[in-house]
Amino acid sequence: MAKSGFEAVVFDMDGVIFDSERATMECWIELANKYGIKDIETPYYKCTGVTEQRTRKIMLEAYGDDFPYDEYAKEASKMYHEKYDGGRLPIKSGVFELLDYLKKEKKKIALASSTRRQTVENQLRDAKLLDYFDELVTGDMVTKSKPDPEIFLLACEKLGVEPANAYAIEDSYNGIRSAFSGGLKPIMVPDLLPSNDEMKEKSEIVLDSLNDVVAYFKKQEAIRIHTVEMDNFSMNYFKFGSGDKAFVMLPGLSVQSVMGATEAVADGFSMATDEYTIYVIDRRNELPDEYNIYEMAEDTAAVIKKLGLSDIYLFGASQGGMIAMTIAIEHPELVKKLALGSTSSHVTEAQYESLNKWIELAKKGDRKELYLCFGEMIYPPSVFDQFRDYFINVSQTVTDEELRRFIIIASGTKDFNVTDKLDRIQCPVLTTGTFEDQVLDSDATMEIAEKLDDKQGFHLYMYTGFGHASFDTAPDYRKRMLDFFAE
Repeated sequence: MAKSGFEAVVFDMDGVIFDSERATMECWIELANKYGIKDIETPYYKCTGVTEQRTRKIMLEAYGDDFPYDEYAKEASKMYHEKYDGGRLPIKSGVFELLDYLKKEKKKIALASSTRRQTVENQLRDAKLLDYFDELVTGDMVTKSKPDPEIFLLACEKLGVEPANAYAIEDSYNGIRSAFSGGLKPIMVPDLLPSNDEMKEKSEIVLDSLNDVVAYFKKQEAIRIHTVEMDNFSMNYFKFGSGDKAFVMLPGLSVQSVMGATEAVADGFSMATDEYTIYVIDRRNELPDEYNIYEMAEDTAAVIKKLGLSDIYLFGASQGGMIAMTIAIEHPELVKKLALGSTSSHVTEAQYESLNKWIELAKKGDRKELYLCFGEMIYPPSVFDQFRDYFINVSQTVTDEELRRFIIIASGTKDFNVTDKLDRIQCPVLTTGTFEDQVLDSDATMEIAEKLDDKQGFHLYMYTGFGHASFDTAPDYRKRMLDFFAE
C-alpha cells in the first residue's frame, strides 16, 4: 500500500548525477570527425539511458551491420577514461545538496544505472558520492534495458519499498518510461534531450535542475494531519522533524484547533528538527458533553502509547500543561523530561472565572468579542494591539462546532487539582510563568514550584512583560526549553 509522502529516491547516474552524457557524446563526436561518421548525434540521443548491448543495437541499426561498433566503442571509452577518470568527471549542480537533504530526512537512496557496476562504483567513489547510496543496481545486474522497468523494480526491491513510495530522477526518455511503467513517481531533469508532451505526461514534474528538487520534495512533504483511531475515539496530530528523540507538545486552550497552524508551529521549532521528531497532539475529535482534564490526559496518554512513543520530552502550555502534568503523574514511564508553560496544578475559583468569561462569550456565539477577550488576556498589550485586526478577521471564520468544542474543553478545567500528587512526578521538570498572567495568575506557577522545588532536576523561570502566552511571545522561550531538554 502506498504511504503518504515518500520513502525512497532512485537516481539514474549518467546525465543526472554526472554530466557524463555530454562528455560521452563529445568523445563520440571527436571519433566521428576522425573517421567520417555522419550524423552521430541522432543515434547517440537514442542511446541515452540504455545498456551497452542496447546501444550497440541502435548503432548497428543506424549504420548497418558492417559498422565496426565494438572498435569505435573501445576507442571512445579509452578517450573518455583518459579525460575523466580520477574524479575529473563533471558533477551536476545540486547533487550534494539533494543527497544531503535525503540523508537528513532519512530517505532511502538507490542508483539505477545502465552502466556496468565497476564503472559506477569507480565514478561514485572518485566523486566521493558512493557512501550516500544504500543500493546500486547496474546494467550488468538486469536482463532488460530501459524503458523496461526491471532495473527500477529491482532497486525498489533491494531498498524494501513499494515502487509507489519511491521517486525516480531521470534525464532520458527511456529512463522516464522505465520508471513510469514500474509504478515509481518519475521526476525529469532534462539533460541532452528536452522534455516533450510524453515526458510531461509520464513525469510527476519536470524541473530545470537538481537544485529545484529539494524545494519540490519539501513541498510534497508539507506537514500532514494524521488521525489515531482508538476503540471509542480518535485524535488528530501532526509531526515534523527527523530526530531520534520524541518531543510531544500539548497545546493550550484555543478557540480554533492548532491543527490549522502546522507551518507556524514547525517554523517556530525549526531549530529542534535535527535532534527531535516533534508531535503536536490535539484533543479528541468525538467530545462527550463533559470532558475533564483527567479524561483528556488519559486519552492523550493512550494515543502516545498507540504511536509507540516512550521516554518522551513532554511540553504542555496552559491547559496543555495540566494534561502534561497529569500524564507525568499517572504514566511516569512515558515521560523523560517535562516542560510546563503558564499552567496550574490547581484551578481555583478565581482562575476559573477568567476562563468562564470566554465560555460565556462562546455560549452567546459572540465570536468577535471571544477572540478579542481571549487575545487581550493571553498576550501583552503591545502584541494584542499589533494583532487586534487579525483577531477580528479570524473570528469571522469560527464555526458553531468550534464554539461547541471550545465550551466543552474550557469547562473541563473546572475543579482540576493535582497539587497533592505532584511529588509522584519522577522526571526532571521545567516550569515557567509570567508575573502579569491575566489568565491563571503567577501564583499558579509558584504553587507548582513550591511542591517541586526540592526535587532534583527542577527548574523555575518567571518572565516579565510577555503575558500568559510567554511560551509564544518570549524570544528565548524555545531555547530555554531545549537547553533544559539537553541537560
